This record gives sequence, C-alpha cells and structure tokens, in this order.
Amino acid sequence: MSLRRKIFKRIIFTKKPPFIIVKSQHRASLILVKDQYSECQTEAERILYKKLFSELYYPTPKITVANISINIALVPYRLAFIEAVSKEAQKKIVKQLKKKKWHVYFYEPEILCNEQQCDEFLNTQTKLPFLYGLAKL
Repeated sequence: MSLRRKIFKRIIFTKKPPFIIVKSQHRASLILVKDQYSECQTEAERILYKKLFSELYYPTPKITVANISINIALVPYRLAFIEAVSKEAQKKIVKQLKKKKWHVYFYEPEILCNEQQCDEFLNTQTKLPFLYGLAKL
C-alpha cells in the first residue's frame, strides 16, 4: 500500500469544525517480560505480583502513566492496581487514567495480607479472569 493511501485512510472530513480530523494510529503496547519482583516495595504489592504472575499475567511494578504512579500494572491490558487513597484523589486518578484508556482498580493493603484474600479480590472486585476470556472452567 502506498504512503499516500495510508495517510488518506487516517483523514476524516466533517461538516462541522474542525473540518478535518486525523485519526491516531493505535498500536499495541508491548513490554519486555522479565521478573521484576524485587521492585515491589510493600508486602501487598509482592502478594499481588506473585498472584498475577502465577495466573500467567506479566505485571509491572512501579510504572508512571500520566504523572500518576501505579503500584502494579498489566501494561498490555492497560489495567492499573493502585493502593487506595481518599475518594477525591481516586476520582482524579481515574479521570487522568481514563484519558489514556486505562482501567483502574484500588486495593486496600490490609485486604491483600494473604494469597487467599488476594485471589478473592482478583476474582470478585476486578473480574480479571472474565475480562479477557481467561476464566477457568
């Protein structure tokens, strides 16, 4: 396909201002898979990291998106696990990350004190296995 055709596929003409809109190219975000367990700072982060890693997800600890520090992130799925803060701060965080098309889940560190409660959190609060067709039969 020629370069000219590629460019014109991304341009949309409208009757109202702005008259010309250029669609952005959405590319899959890729991440290098490596064990970053040592970067987890709290015990809740370590338990959540272990649990996600055992479910064959590749979590990334301590990542920054839109000037917001995310405790644990699943980058290809754009899922962010952030330690719970005040309601006002949570609304701001969700608003900022929704602009970047991220889904945010807040967790209480006391709730994730063991792997069983962590498993409960992932299955009930986040519905993680059902989001992408990865539910166990």
